[in-house]
Amino acid sequence: MMRRMSTDTGIRPFRIEIPSTELDDLQDRLARTRWPDGIPDASWSRGVPVGYLKDLAGYWRSSYDWRRQEARLIELD
Repeated sequence: MMRRMSTDTGIRPFRIEIPSTELDDLQDRLARTRWPDGIPDASWSRGVPVGYLKDLAGYWRSSYDWRRQEARLIELD
């Protein structure tokens, strides 16, 4: 089935509204992440080190203020 492209090029308001259930789900998935074993002494040339990713995911799960960032983006309107 071929989709028709919209010809509506008008600007419409957009509001960021992330449901709490989505953030709860993200927190749960981050908590349940199964991490692979890291390659000992591997540099960034082999990709992102597992330890770095674990730290980043931990930050997103427990320290990053999603609602604060959402509010900041809304203020840009």
